[in-house]
Amino acid sequence: MYNISVEGSKEFLFANREPLLMVTPDSLDKNRRNMGSGSLREAHMNKNSGVYEIVNTVNGKRYIGSSVCIYNRLNQHINLLRRGKSHNKHLQNAFNKYGEISFLFHSILYCDPDMLVVYEQLCMGGLHPQYNKSENAEAPTRGIKFSEERRAKISEQKKGNNYRAGTKTSEEGRANIAAGTKLAMQSPEVRAKISAANKGKPSWNKGIPMSNEMRVKLMASHLGYVASIETRAKMSASQKGKIMTVEARVNMSAAQKGRLISEAHREKLSISHKGHKASDETKAKMSASQKGHTRNLGRVASPETREKMSAARRGENGSNSKLTWDQVREIRSKYVFKETSQRKLAVEYGVDQQVIWAIVNNKTWRSE
Repeated sequence: MYNISVEGSKEFLFANREPLLMVTPDSLDKNRRNMGSGSLREAHMNKNSGVYEIVNTVNGKRYIGSSVCIYNRLNQHINLLRRGKSHNKHLQNAFNKYGEISFLFHSILYCDPDMLVVYEQLCMGGLHPQYNKSENAEAPTRGIKFSEERRAKISEQKKGNNYRAGTKTSEEGRANIAAGTKLAMQSPEVRAKISAANKGKPSWNKGIPMSNEMRVKLMASHLGYVASIETRAKMSASQKGKIMTVEARVNMSAAQKGRLISEAHREKLSISHKGHKASDETKAKMSASQKGHTRNLGRVASPETREKMSAARRGENGSNSKLTWDQVREIRSKYVFKETSQRKLAVEYGVDQQVIWAIVNNKTWRSE
């Protein structure tokens, strides 16, 4: 194998360009038929990794590539070109026009597999191959802009592609993917790039209704999950000072309109809030956040909404209520049978006499 330094490789490649392995379609055919001793494949099987080129002898144009096995790769090129199925349309059109007799397939140099991209890039930079889509060995399609027609064709070809359907990634594979993603997302630069790329773009699942099966899976995955103190602090810090746009508010409002909550869900919400008392600090924060808000200014609630709000505050559900329905029934029973006076009832139950008067005269606590 040739020992070529990167610094001196250009002089070696372009001053003394004697091909190390000259191959024609006929020679490849002969070697396929004769795989005995002295064959082309056997002679180069120990130094088969390197850079190769396909040269049009009519106009001097070329294609440059690299492979861990040059012989097999050149063989593959010839097979695809003969069948008209080469991935390189420019090279395929030239092959169809000039014929395979006008093309030479040979290696430029041999190198270690881990140096393939380095030497391929050097060859591209010095020879400027006309049949390559770009002169970037690491990312051949970088900088290429596809037309809308081409994009539509690619999209159509990919639709229904389910080659991984039914396959499951191992636990180790999932852990590796998760670790790699977490490491990448820790970089502020990566986050900024993702944010800039997605600005102004709608969510990929916008308008796609979620199946009931998917809803059940999501709900099951979140049941019993409690965010750590550290996670809560991060979530709180990320939301501080964040001002929601008018468009976002309108979208959220539209999404919630007409949404019906099941009785089971209402019961769960009710249970989760019963007995919960906000701290003085939380009350102060809520009060400060509501000051200056004018979102309900001039808004008139419908009779139905008013009735619901009124019913929610009636009786023992009221925020200032000191009595329960059982106590109210006792007060009315004692007063009707003249067991005591309104003043004594007020002292007994720890309320004002005016409250007792309203109860016994059916002005308040009128129905359960």
